[in-house]
Amino acid sequence: MEFDLTITSVSGEIFSGKCSSLTLPLSDGLYTILPNHSPVVAALAEGVISFTSGDNKISYNISDGLTVFENNSARVLVNNCTVCK
Repeated sequence: MEFDLTITSVSGEIFSGKCSSLTLPLSDGLYTILPNHSPVVAALAEGVISFTSGDNKISYNISDGLTVFENNSARVLVNNCTVCK
């Protein structure tokens, strides 16, 4: 199963597509969202967002931000975002 994921920074959209898992940095540790997760609104801490899209595992370094998950759709809003190397 998959859910919709959109990652947006102040400079524009970073990613939009389907994913099967999403791990986010919160102030008290990492938080993972899977398909059909209960609704969530959470403040993000500086760290790494990682998610699985198809056979690809993708990671981004982020600054602080916010995530909202509802109706099998995740929106991640961050101030700064760069691809992990």
